[in-house]
Amino acid sequence: MEKYFVDFEYSNQKAWDSEMENKTEIISEGDNTASVKQMGSGNSALIIQNGNLNNALINQTGKTNSVVIKQFSDGDTAVIKQRGSNNKAVIIQK
Repeated sequence: MEKYFVDFEYSNQKAWDSEMENKTEIISEGDNTASVKQMGSGNSALIIQNGNLNNALINQTGKTNSVVIKQFSDGDTAVIKQRGSNNKAVIIQK
């Protein structure tokens, strides 16, 4: 199974992608909007946002999915949509 790695140029965003195990890490500062969509099994996503008016959306389909969203400001919005079994999700807003 071939895996792909992407390191985005303008912010600290990393994504590892394959058919079965998708991993995404997004760490950003400022007014942030982040969106992750993952399909397959064994998905994991981490979003850490510092700044104002943070928005995060994670949509996962499959089984054994895990999500962590951490937001540190006022006006934060977080949405997690998971379909499948053995899903875990955590949202931390301060």
